[in-house]
Amino acid sequence: MNLQALLLSSDEHITKVMSRVLADLGIGMEHCSDQTAATNRLEAQNYDAVIVDCDDETTATAALQATRAAAGEKKPLVLAIVPSQLSIRSTFNLGASFVLYKPVSMDRARASLRAARGLMRCERRSHLRIPVHMLTAINYRGASEVSATMLDLSEGGAAVRTKEELSNKGPVTVQFTLPHTTVPIRATGEVIWRDRQGRSGIRFVDVPANCRHQLRDWLAANKPETAAVPAL
Repeated sequence: MNLQALLLSSDEHITKVMSRVLADLGIGMEHCSDQTAATNRLEAQNYDAVIVDCDDETTATAALQATRAAAGEKKPLVLAIVPSQLSIRSTFNLGASFVLYKPVSMDRARASLRAARGLMRCERRSHLRIPVHMLTAINYRGASEVSATMLDLSEGGAAVRTKEELSNKGPVTVQFTLPHTTVPIRATGEVIWRDRQGRSGIRFVDVPANCRHQLRDWLAANKPETAAVPAL
């Protein structure tokens, strides 16, 4: 399944423990020792989980805020590693899903990460994203049509690339034809993220039943475990 976690910590002991436990659980790990580098990683790619060492509360708060604002349809699970005196309420308010108290031991880290891995897998299954490369028409109410290239697709939404920046104000209509099919799919959605490379994420809000069935069947037939995505 190739689950991937990002660890932000300058503590050698925590880095060693997390590296060992994540490897044992089959979760890949990338490590950053400073908040700026972690923020840059979050802007560049998606992670299933972000693990933040909250020893420095200011740095941890900035990292948690960056995680919450990270681009992507699906936000990563957040595990906060906290000293006993830190307010847990504020940590949860910033988006933490799990809290691991210091000092960090192998057993406690394994228990927390095993529970987190179960949720990560559920999120992956419910938002299976398949890479595609196909023309897509996007319409705003009362505005001209925008041509886009769809980059990936799930039952819940899609990532697209456009020459002009998409607005996140108001609903959009997305129309595309799946590879090796002839009936176009039309869905209403909303723009939920944008990045500097002209990519945007659209969450589907309303998909007619016949289109949803067609989309679901196509995704099931083309998921990585059963077939390769057709090259266009």
